[in-house]
Amino acid sequence: MHKDSNPVSGEDGFDEEPYWLLTPTKRSLFDGISSIISKGKSWSDALDVYGNLESNCLNVLFNTATQEVESVSFRIDYTRQYEHVCRAIIEFCILKGMVVLDEKLEIVPMSYEAIKALIEDSSQRKRYDQMSNYKPE
Repeated sequence: MHKDSNPVSGEDGFDEEPYWLLTPTKRSLFDGISSIISKGKSWSDALDVYGNLESNCLNVLFNTATQEVESVSFRIDYTRQYEHVCRAIIEFCILKGMVVLDEKLEIVPMSYEAIKALIEDSSQRKRYDQMSNYKPE
């Protein structure tokens, strides 16, 4: 999730920190997400985890001194019921003026149908489907 639409790729892949630096955002902006996904247990003082790291979750990485956001990501667990969570995150992003980028760093249309199609067409989903249909001889 980003507040800008022009991602930057660095040597180590995508670096979203410049965007959060251009539009300083306090971590409290994401407090409202707890009505969608309850705040979970984090392994770091600089990371708020909403949901479960093993399932549907939204992660907010922040600077502990300034409380300013450095990175935000979310995970949709397609092996479980995800429509409600996905629709709620989309609405949250729209209300907060954010965009969602896919793993190719392209802006995803803010609709459940678009995200569902992206999930169903993902290599991870295809691999999961192949493995779940595998029958040893």
